[in-house]
Amino acid sequence: MSGALLLPLRPSRWLTGGALLLSLLLFLALFVAQLPLSVRLLLLPVAAAASLHWVVSHGLRRGPFALTAVEWLGEGRWRLTDGRGKRLAARRLAGGVVHHRWVAVPFAAGRRRYSLLLTADAVEAEALRRLRVRLLAE
Repeated sequence: MSGALLLPLRPSRWLTGGALLLSLLLFLALFVAQLPLSVRLLLLPVAAAASLHWVVSHGLRRGPFALTAVEWLGEGRWRLTDGRGKRLAARRLAGGVVHHRWVAVPFAAGRRRYSLLLTADAVEAEALRRLRVRLLAE
């Protein structure tokens, strides 16, 4: 495959819904855990903050470190656009999963790591297909 591939990312109802469901399960687990009440009360705001961060960054694609666009430039070069509009030269890290309905790919841009979690509802179908082909070819 030749030529650049640009993927502007939309918010994902699948990721948002899944994150909210997992958050509810986490709160339920804290409620029934055999821990002292004081420990559970200390863990509750931590769990709430982590859940909120995940929903906002990955599901809604908001916040300064959320990925809003991913671009493959050719020859193994990638560019990420974060929530601040900053374009970052990135490299793909080892690992990741490519599935026909979703993609999970780790990137490094400078000293920071980013995870691209992409579902079929967050990008055009043809763009997702081209990305899957590109990732499998690398």
